[in-house]
Amino acid sequence: MSRTSSVNRNEVERLLALSNLGIDYSTLNRGIDRLSELAAKIAGTQICLVNLIDSFSQWTISSVGIEQKEIPVENSICAGYTIKIGKNEVFEVTDLSKDVRFANQFYVTNYLALRYYLGFPLTTSHGFNVGALCVMDKLITGLSQEKKELLQMIANQVVERLQANKLLLDLNDEIKEITLTKNKLAHDIRGPITGIIGLSDAIMQQGDENDSEEIMNFNSLINASGKVVLELADNILEEYTNNNENKTNRLGQSEINLVGLKNKMEQLFAPQARLKNIKLKIFFKEGNELLAFNKKLVFQILGNLLSNSIKFTPECGHVIVKFELTTDDLQELWLAIKVRDSGVGISEEKIASILNSDASSERGTHGEKGFGLGLNLVKILLDELDGKMEIISEINMGSQFSLKMKVS
Repeated sequence: MSRTSSVNRNEVERLLALSNLGIDYSTLNRGIDRLSELAAKIAGTQICLVNLIDSFSQWTISSVGIEQKEIPVENSICAGYTIKIGKNEVFEVTDLSKDVRFANQFYVTNYLALRYYLGFPLTTSHGFNVGALCVMDKLITGLSQEKKELLQMIANQVVERLQANKLLLDLNDEIKEITLTKNKLAHDIRGPITGIIGLSDAIMQQGDENDSEEIMNFNSLINASGKVVLELADNILEEYTNNNENKTNRLGQSEINLVGLKNKMEQLFAPQARLKNIKLKIFFKEGNELLAFNKKLVFQILGNLLSNSIKFTPECGHVIVKFELTTDDLQELWLAIKVRDSGVGISEEKIASILNSDASSERGTHGEKGFGLGLNLVKILLDELDGKMEIISEINMGSQFSLKMKVS
């Protein structure tokens, strides 16, 4: 295996580890906020950030001293350097303005005028660096070893909190499913059981007046009702999650609807599109727009697609997105996504390598990082949702990505 393919494989595995945390980048986590505040206080710095790094962007999920949500990975110290070091190592720059790698970055040359940077990778239990905890300042030129060790402990706590939050989310989903099952089972079997009790009472009340033929008829009805109860119980236990009657407009923690998905994507990617003067339009097909569906991996899949299209579309171009939610004969929910752009296009050879999950990374129209690895990740995540992807593209004529995935 070549070094390039090995690096790509490792990066895809890192991105999968990030996706498995199930984090909504647009929502700050209160537990993480407390840790970032503590880190800033220990370091005595003006700024502290907790960043997660995906294929295209650095997403700040908690911040002290600066309002920041997203920056491209090519502008990020955390993405370019900190996540590439080992666990319990640090990446430190005492004067950013004197380091050729960072001297021209906006956070050094603009009003922030940052000079000091200290970063700690956020390493999962499986050894993947999914992001970084960093502290920055205009004046400070170094921290003591003791403070660095305390900050390392906080970075470890951030990872534990992220992983614990994911476990709690999964547990809440399981509890919700159990509650739904119990309520539906109680509701649906009440009628048949009432019938069985009624027949039994009739037999007991008549006592010796029952003749054998009448008892046999009652017994036949009781037997039929009992089978109905068993059938109802089996159906509920095996299929209730796929039953459309259980889907309501009340969203659980792991659910979203098309209205919410449209709003989330606009919040996350409209700023990125504005930077290149790209028209980003997001639509959904009406009818099922309020129907709740499982959002597992949907943000990661759609986010990689949108970032890819924006970064490979020249200025004044467009990116158009459309969602549709449908049900099949088994009442399973399927989300269809189409992303069409006026970008640089993709060759047939490149499309084949993407669909085979072995594409390499390329640069966007402004030199942005990305392309191959992001679409590789989309393909891998789609496989987990029994999904499919079709790519139609011509060089300099734009691209269209059509996806369909099970979200019930």
